[in-house]
Amino acid sequence: MADAGIKARHSAFTENRALARAVLIVAIAASILISGGLRLSGERAAVSGMYTAKQGIYADLAARAEAAYILCGVAKEYPMISVDLINAVSGARDSLLEALKDAEARGKHARADAALDKAVARLYDELSAAGLNEADDAFANKQYAEFTGRGRTITLSAYNASAELFNAKLRKFPAALIVAATPVSALELFND
Repeated sequence: MADAGIKARHSAFTENRALARAVLIVAIAASILISGGLRLSGERAAVSGMYTAKQGIYADLAARAEAAYILCGVAKEYPMISVDLINAVSGARDSLLEALKDAEARGKHARADAALDKAVARLYDELSAAGLNEADDAFANKQYAEFTGRGRTITLSAYNASAELFNAKLRKFPAALIVAATPVSALELFND
């Protein structure tokens, strides 16, 4: 008797073409979402890697913070350099390092870097006018060149253009549907 019930249910399922079609459609949709989500995740990781790579913006920001720290060290040796200015550079550097703890907060990185850039430029102007000894002058010039060179490298980075293309792709069909059903998200741009 139990066998007859199982056979009846099995027969009803195999003969119900509408149910079979629904299962097939769900399987195809799940396959598209999973494979599309994986592909978009891979593309996102590749573009994000441009930012976080050893030679990416993140590394350049860390190098700029280090150069700012060294410039503050040089400035502390000269009493005519404003302590408030040294503290402003140190504070801006600390803000950048704090922002860098969240690798995805690229807009925050850009704002902190812009503040550091202004503070370091003012400090370098004071250092240049302070009459540093020859060794300190050469060292300060080298650190400022490192700081500004890394800044130029950041401005030449292809990250923002690549992130904008990726984000635009996410807004188009079928990626927009995949994004709605998966954890793939847009990339934050590096700009203040």
